[in-house]
Amino acid sequence: MAVQADRELFDVIVVGAGISGLHAAQCLVREGLNVCILEGRPRVGGRAWTLRDPSVGFADLGGAYYGEQQTQVIKLAESLGLDFYEVPQNGKAIFCLNGVRKLFEGDVPPLSLISLLDLSNCLQLLDKLSLQVPLHAPWTAPEAEKWDSITLEEFVRKSCWTEAARLLTSLALFAVTIESKHSMLDALFLIHSCGGVRALLASQAPYGMQSMKIKQGSNSISEKMADDLKGNIRFETRVTKLQQMDSEVEIHTEDGITFRAREVLIAFCPLLLKHISFEPSLPMSYKAFADINQKSRAIKTVMYYKRAHWTDHTLKGEFIAVDGLVYYGISDAKCDGSHPAIIGFVDANKYGSMTVTQRRDAIAKFYAEIFRIPEMADPVNYKEKDWGDEDGVELSGICVYTLPPGFITTHRMLWGKAFGRIKFAGAESSAVFRGYMEGGVRAAHRAVAQVLNSLDVEPKDKQPIEEFQEIPYYAFNIVDRLLPSVTQLISIASIGVVLISAVVYRML
Repeated sequence: MAVQADRELFDVIVVGAGISGLHAAQCLVREGLNVCILEGRPRVGGRAWTLRDPSVGFADLGGAYYGEQQTQVIKLAESLGLDFYEVPQNGKAIFCLNGVRKLFEGDVPPLSLISLLDLSNCLQLLDKLSLQVPLHAPWTAPEAEKWDSITLEEFVRKSCWTEAARLLTSLALFAVTIESKHSMLDALFLIHSCGGVRALLASQAPYGMQSMKIKQGSNSISEKMADDLKGNIRFETRVTKLQQMDSEVEIHTEDGITFRAREVLIAFCPLLLKHISFEPSLPMSYKAFADINQKSRAIKTVMYYKRAHWTDHTLKGEFIAVDGLVYYGISDAKCDGSHPAIIGFVDANKYGSMTVTQRRDAIAKFYAEIFRIPEMADPVNYKEKDWGDEDGVELSGICVYTLPPGFITTHRMLWGKAFGRIKFAGAESSAVFRGYMEGGVRAAHRAVAQVLNSLDVEPKDKQPIEEFQEIPYYAFNIVDRLLPSVTQLISIASIGVVLISAVVYRML
């Protein structure tokens, strides 16, 4: 027989102490409810993990960057007394493809004219189509069935003439390889969800999504909330079963303890649902979210140096290496310039079998070569996190949680729909900035409103729910829109050849 934690009936039990779960708990406590938070790990923050280490100050090994359009997470951080600083963007970036290395400034890599026009046309087409996908019901888009029947890769292959444009499209937008089986409809949904292609591509303010960091470390948001909720959190408590009754829910844990609550709020990645049994059983549409096979996994690495060697060469430390060991990297340092480093992302499917030491040495050598700075082969410290596995629990080891073809139109629901007394938060359950910390905060607002409504509690905070409110959309400028596609360029060239031939013929 299960050991009872106590016979107390909580108003709400929140499962998951990431930014979304903690903020939901924070809001519910402010409403005067009795809340308990169960967290399987010995720490808070979920995938926004800041490693505290005196040798490097701290290392943001999870979500770390913010943009000005992410209004709700910025508002939350500032309410907790945290400060932001702008990430330096001075210098040139590096672009490598097929062994060719080029330097460039701004957000557009130095491609050939044909490849550049090809990439621009593809991205603008994706941007235009994304606005036709409703955030509250993407399956109602006019071409939903068609778009959900193909992958982003298939669309790009048909739309792009050049290999460079094909490879860069998915990597630039979602930091995943083009081979990932990502539904075209879901890709359009994510583009709309984040404010358009330009917002996803840009690294600089005002709309760049990597323009700011928190001075105290990204996970300071969760740590600050946890300090306020210290008596409400139970760590290393993994939930194994949720049993809904007529007026309450029983929550069973791995160590044999049973909790009781009037409402349960689940705030973690849906992939973890496979580790929990439900009574009554979850509908098939809910189970489907847990069974998605995420094939693209990233290892986030941070390589530290005595000094920022790249700045001596007018480089800003950012690079794109489509076929490299590290496919994307960006410079990092504390707000005072201390502990300079390069943050890099490695494809775990290709290089996950290496030991940490082997990976560190290989990356250091790679940086020395791509930056052409021999001193970068000699780092002073190295940290990494493979998000594909933690404490034996399979996680979403990717930057963005993606849905496969056929999923959206088959199940016709967004993750986050309430199931009886069980409500859902978490970054993946938000229709806006899905997978980002901003999405986690917005999802918390929506889930709190659902809980209060179920408990028939009149909210003290009358602020509107932000989740479905439109975010700023950053359209391509007039110059971009006037650029011809490769097909149009060929047509123009063909017409030119015909006209010139006609003139020459008449002259003869």
